[in-house]
Amino acid sequence: MRMTTPQWLTSAFGGVLFALLLVAVAHPTAAYDCEGRRRTVICNCRRETYPALRIVVHCQKTASFAEIVDHLRNNFGREPVTLEIDSSQLDDLHNRTFRELNMTIVNLKLNNSGLRFSDLKPDTFSGLRDVLFFSLADNPIEHIPTTLLKQMPNIATLDLGRMRVQHLREHDLNDLGNVQGLLLPSNLIEEIDTRSIPANVTRLHLGHNKIRHLNGSLRHLNELVWLFINDNSLTSLDNQLPENGNKMILLHAANNKIKKLPQELRYLTKLSSLFMYNNEISTLDTILSRSSLLERLQLERNHLKMLQVDDFTGAIKLESLHLDYNHLTSLNGSLHPLINLGFLNVSHNRLQEFSFEEIKGLDRLTILDLSHNRIRHLVGFTVNSLEWGSNLSDLNLDHNDIHRLNCAVSGFTKLVRLNVSFNKITHISPDDFIGLENLHMLDISHNHLSTLEETSKTYLPKLQELLVSHNRLHRLDKDFHGLPVLCWADLSYNQIISIGRELVAKTHCRYNDIRYNRWANLSINLAENPILCDISYPDLKIDMERNHTILSGSTECLSYPNVNYLGSRESPQISLDHKKRIEPPYLDPFYNVAYNPVTEMSNQVKKSIQTENEEQNNHQNQISSQESDPTKYTLVQQQIFVPLPNQFANSNEQDQNNEMQQPDSYQHQTYHTPERNLNLNNRIETIHMNNKPLNVQQVYTHVDPVLQEQQLTQLASEIEQLRAKVEKLSSENQRLSQNLNQQNLNQQNLESQNKFFEDSRPMLPLVQLPTISTTEPPNENNYGRTR
Repeated sequence: MRMTTPQWLTSAFGGVLFALLLVAVAHPTAAYDCEGRRRTVICNCRRETYPALRIVVHCQKTASFAEIVDHLRNNFGREPVTLEIDSSQLDDLHNRTFRELNMTIVNLKLNNSGLRFSDLKPDTFSGLRDVLFFSLADNPIEHIPTTLLKQMPNIATLDLGRMRVQHLREHDLNDLGNVQGLLLPSNLIEEIDTRSIPANVTRLHLGHNKIRHLNGSLRHLNELVWLFINDNSLTSLDNQLPENGNKMILLHAANNKIKKLPQELRYLTKLSSLFMYNNEISTLDTILSRSSLLERLQLERNHLKMLQVDDFTGAIKLESLHLDYNHLTSLNGSLHPLINLGFLNVSHNRLQEFSFEEIKGLDRLTILDLSHNRIRHLVGFTVNSLEWGSNLSDLNLDHNDIHRLNCAVSGFTKLVRLNVSFNKITHISPDDFIGLENLHMLDISHNHLSTLEETSKTYLPKLQELLVSHNRLHRLDKDFHGLPVLCWADLSYNQIISIGRELVAKTHCRYNDIRYNRWANLSINLAENPILCDISYPDLKIDMERNHTILSGSTECLSYPNVNYLGSRESPQISLDHKKRIEPPYLDPFYNVAYNPVTEMSNQVKKSIQTENEEQNNHQNQISSQESDPTKYTLVQQQIFVPLPNQFANSNEQDQNNEMQQPDSYQHQTYHTPERNLNLNNRIETIHMNNKPLNVQQVYTHVDPVLQEQQLTQLASEIEQLRAKVEKLSSENQRLSQNLNQQNLNQQNLESQNKFFEDSRPMLPLVQLPTISTTEPPNENNYGRTR
């Protein structure tokens, strides 16, 4: 019979009530008292169901043990209770007893309460035979409280960490026949007697002490499963591990001074985790060749120089291997047996060459870190990596000495992140990235790349992040055509002077989230690039925004006045303050010469500087006339050869002569503004501060003829565009001149009308309003005539 909705709700609600009733019947006082204790200031209460059903009472910052007794006495009956007391003042503990609480305590923690050895009286702890976990951690106790522990013979776990114990004596823990977990970390232990640790201990923590020798204290611990002896002063573990340690699965002996692996490791057949980092081990000596169950191995920060072929022969289940910060010069084919290896870190070693044949057959390897080595040559697979199904997703090759990739990383179809930054890569070929169908991030920053033109010939269908900062890029044209979904490109700290409009023509960023499968904006960081100072950069930025591309970044440019093409009667002065030469982040060893704008300045520019002052007097009258005639003002351009507007009325032959006057080496010119008072020294300073023409290539001692021809072609095109703009401005000047003439004519008509009005009414004195001429300076005699 089908149950209706109201019946279902009634049944569910009834089931909940029934369950709560069972809990209340089973523990009538516990539920009530725990709720009541939550409202107290000294102790709070909560119920736990895992790993067993019990009540946890936590008391903190109490003034005395008597205060705890007053709050908790006779409240919990026979319910198992975990009592936690910390950060309290228990000065009266030696005069009281836990029997006064009248509760069944199974876990007792007395932490960070300033207890001393003299405060721990045996009678105080009488009646605690049910305690399974006992902790005295974070108290200034100098000796093991042997007489106290006799009152709790059933302790399974004893926590004596962060105390001041210096010596483990032979009879200190003999009365703990059931103890399995013994925690003594962060004490001051220097000596351990041979039989001081109970034989039935399975978990032992002696880390962060001052132990120099184990003194055979572990030889009889055949039940040991976990052993922590890290952060001590041990120099050897030979003949110190359990004689029959078939049950040990974890050994943590890091941060010691151990010089070699102990021979007993050969017989720890169930060992799954071995941490021996930050020691002085120089060789593995095939000791781990039988560790068939080993899964995690950390040997970083040792003195390993070479690996033997059979060092990991039997470690077929190894999943994570750390060999970083050693002195390895070769892997010697030792990794081939590790068929289950998923993580491999060989960074900060001394490898000079790496062949991907070293990881051939490691089908489960996903992360490989080869950074901070001395690798100069990368060698790919002798056969296509597709034949063995590589699952490598992260490859780090940063901080090496790589000059070319040599197609070594091609074929890794599952590769997601590739980092080859901080190398000396000068060229990238289209074959270097063949088969990288899932590559999302490519970091080639801090290299010596001068172009990314070859990337347009490859295809990376999922690349979203491209980092190419701190290189030597000059121009970008179609470099992103092979990156259809690129979303972030860091091109900062390069020498970019030109970006083609077609750079992002075939690139459309798309959100990763399937829920937002729509187009997004491609962000390009151009910080500290010369193109940011280009006069055409704002137009480029607008064009890019139309293609869903955001250009960002900042740099320090030359400060030029913002003069419009008609000028102003109060023309601004050109300031030479706050001018900083834009330099690449490092010198250019590729050309073996640093750019010097003074020594490489052409003779034609020097000649123009010398003759400028001579011509300044000759042009003074012309400048004065320009100040009174707005039609003769010139459009101010920086570092571009622009003839005066009245020169366009000449013949085509004169235009050709103007083109010939443009220097082949792209010297920069600066033309007169209405107030030109800069002397020769200021002119030279302008040349010094302006280290190179904007939107053009720097002049080096050695240049590539092909590149120079491309630059000349592009520059010629830019000059033609600028010439067209100047012609347009000239025509605009002529139109405005006609408007001014029309205004002068209207003014003359108005004067004639005023004169007629004066003649018709001779009896009335009239005052003539001043008229301002556009062609001559105003005369004070024109400011009012009385007839």
